[in-house]
Amino acid sequence: MINKRLLFLSGLAILAVVMNHASYSGFIAMFWWTDKYLPVTVPNFDQMGSLAYYGLVAQQKLAVFSVAAFLFITGMFLSYAERGSQTHLTWAMVWRRILNLLPPYLIWTVVYYAVEFMIGNRYTPLEYLLGIVTISRSLAKKRPVLLLSIGGLALLMGILTGYLRFFARLNEVSDSFFFTPLSYFMERQFFEYFFYYVLGLVAGFYQPQLKAFIGRYRWVLLGLVVLAAAAAVFEAEYVFQSMEFMWRSRTLTLPSAIYSISFILAFLAFDKVTLPGILYQLGVNTLGIYLIHKTVLLIAPKVVYNLLPFILGIQWLYQPLLIATAIGVPMLAMMATRKLPIRKYYRYLFG
Repeated sequence: MINKRLLFLSGLAILAVVMNHASYSGFIAMFWWTDKYLPVTVPNFDQMGSLAYYGLVAQQKLAVFSVAAFLFITGMFLSYAERGSQTHLTWAMVWRRILNLLPPYLIWTVVYYAVEFMIGNRYTPLEYLLGIVTISRSLAKKRPVLLLSIGGLALLMGILTGYLRFFARLNEVSDSFFFTPLSYFMERQFFEYFFYYVLGLVAGFYQPQLKAFIGRYRWVLLGLVVLAAAAAVFEAEYVFQSMEFMWRSRTLTLPSAIYSISFILAFLAFDKVTLPGILYQLGVNTLGIYLIHKTVLLIAPKVVYNLLPFILGIQWLYQPLLIATAIGVPMLAMMATRKLPIRKYYRYLFG
């Protein structure tokens, strides 16, 4: 069933999120902590261009589908609520779920920023507010083509904004317009998020048509995944080498958007492929992992730095260690909470 497949997709998406965030620590270990395992002064960029370097670039860039996947899943979830009795999901259940999500989201967001504050990373009040508040809302089911067209136009506008910024810098033209608070909000909250959300909404309302479409073109979709993934990695590194723009985690580029859309649809199309059960468990526990993993990734690299510094220079060992820790700690925390007297507070901590 496509609904169960969404949990596998959610599990794969949260794994990608953790891998993306772990890769940042990999770059820090490679360039800024090099003196812990090599006789050099830092920063040291001798490893740029190495196999380990490009492995981290690919790890970071290929995780961009996760943002689109979560928004797509959210859209499908809300379409089920709109259909009410047909899916046994009502708006009352949706609001109850939202209210259950707020306490753990706020708690772990505060914990994360508290750790950030303690290690010296400070933000403005506006940045803290934007980090906590996310706004995204739209409903439509009678005119799906129009809605997708509007969403697609918004996505293209966001993509165009990024390319205009890049070419402005490349040609030494002022790009200050693109860095105002309004442009940032519009780009991230509307251009980036809107299309994937409404794609999920439409897909939820028109599941039979979706299954027929992706079933017919599943090999085309898989081919697009491979080609767009390669193009996205190449583009991100080209932009970085040209102007030091960090596009590795950016979804608003043409190959990244094609990769994200085709990845989601191809994943749903190949629904007969058996997947590891751990992905399903990650999907079930996505929220708890998401809320806690960034805090774990603030602490774990420091522990490795002080206790096992030689691992910092072995990315094929360092990355799996970070990823396993960032997933394992939240999973163990949730498991332990369910079995302890504090289990009555579980929903406040993990949703």
